[in-house]
Amino acid sequence: MVRPLRRPPATRHATRGEARQRDADRLDLAREALRAKSELLTRISYAIRTPMSGVIGMAQLLLDTPLSSQQREYAQIVSASGEGVLRVIDDVLHFSHIDEARLATERPTGESTGRLDGAAGPLVAPVPGIVVADQRPAHDGLHGGRAAADAPRVLLVEDNAVNRHVARLMVQNLGYQVDVAADGQAAVDAVADVEYAVVLMDCQMPRLDGYAATATIRQRQGAGRRTPIVAMTALALYGDRERCLAAGMDDYLSKPVRAAELATTLERWLPHAPTGRTPPLPGESAPATRAAAVDRETLRALRELEDDDTVDVVRDLHQVFREDATVRLATMRAAAAAADRGALQEQAHALKGSAACLGATAMAGLCENLELVVAGADLAPAEGILQQLDEEFGRADAALAGYVAEATPVVLVVDDEPLYRRMMGTIMRRAGYRVAEAADGREALALASRQTPDAIVVDLRMPVMNGVAFIERCRELPSLRRVPIVTISAADHPASTLERLSAANVHDYLAKPLDTWELRAVVERLVGQAVAGSANRA
Repeated sequence: MVRPLRRPPATRHATRGEARQRDADRLDLAREALRAKSELLTRISYAIRTPMSGVIGMAQLLLDTPLSSQQREYAQIVSASGEGVLRVIDDVLHFSHIDEARLATERPTGESTGRLDGAAGPLVAPVPGIVVADQRPAHDGLHGGRAAADAPRVLLVEDNAVNRHVARLMVQNLGYQVDVAADGQAAVDAVADVEYAVVLMDCQMPRLDGYAATATIRQRQGAGRRTPIVAMTALALYGDRERCLAAGMDDYLSKPVRAAELATTLERWLPHAPTGRTPPLPGESAPATRAAAVDRETLRALRELEDDDTVDVVRDLHQVFREDATVRLATMRAAAAAADRGALQEQAHALKGSAACLGATAMAGLCENLELVVAGADLAPAEGILQQLDEEFGRADAALAGYVAEATPVVLVVDDEPLYRRMMGTIMRRAGYRVAEAADGREALALASRQTPDAIVVDLRMPVMNGVAFIERCRELPSLRRVPIVTISAADHPASTLERLSAANVHDYLAKPLDTWELRAVVERLVGQAVAGSANRA
């Protein structure tokens, strides 16, 4: 009879110790797996929260505009659905943290392998389609009117500097790349060198007008590629529309150009047009009363066209308008004295466009009256109209200077997400502020160093220089030491980060998704306090 071998006591103890170690190893592996899962879910949450916050924020902005009952119902559904998605994300994260906390209390018993054998390894590889903080796209076609690299390229042909500036901003804000030309000959040369998707062609220009430029382009292109050419004309005289089409133009826009009509026209000729913003357009507001030299709603709409590189578009346009109008009025007086109908009509037409773009509607109306007089038989009334124009120009110039001189607070918005940055900029502009925008802390610091903002709204998680480092650098500069700062973030931050923010004298903290009214209220309160404090110190 063969007796079974008995395991030595030392071996039995070693085996039990090894089992406990295996259990401990499995428990550690499970904990690591849950930590990795929690980290992954946090990243997914952040990646979903950011665009979803944009959806909710834009829905709130939409609800703040005049809507039909059906449109309001749809916007409310969008907003509520977005909030529902965020609640689901919060629940997933909550249960994940519960699992992690429960496993943290587990102790190896040597008998728990059945529950832990299926534990997966750490999931730390990047997940396709998930955008994390250091992998964000640098720009898109909606950022501050800048176009994506693959956006259609448009040639804008306009000799009037004011009209050219406004039209360029409009086209850029619709998401297109823009080249500009100041006369017809420059346009002909540009089309020969570059294949443009569309040409926006002013009709009345020096050197070579839009009609002749279009005819030359059509002759050179022959039966091959036909570049769409859209006329931009005031349609002041009968037959202008027919003349545009006869010259080889494909479509036309009446001046002053309106953003909605511009967007529709470009989309008609570009089936794959980018989806950009359609800002309020100069000239779309109600006509100003006779007592007002300029329409302030038009000026506010112009400021909404500002991009990140523009400090104050109204100030810049006013300077151009003042110089341009002074020269044109002198030229018109000389043309009237010489009975030069052609020169008088050309200058009146150009000045009408400039005045309309800046909301000087009475001045634009006088220019139109002058055009009608020039087209008639008797030129005698032109002298009286020119005297009225001189007076109206003085009133418009003074009104523009007063508008520019008003202390409009500047809010610096800093966020690496283009959609979120655009949304916050829209909120601030609607609240009456001028807005500067930056995509990271380093860019924001350069902007704030050049022009001290009245308030700063900054995201904490950004590439290049994050929000915390940016705030600390701001407090090192005397000009930015007292500027109110509001931080925003979609993620929780450790106590050490909060301590750094407190030490840097951060005035308020808002969590994403932002409530648009809360953001506006906080900024208004802080700017008001800052203005009052400055007055007291003075």
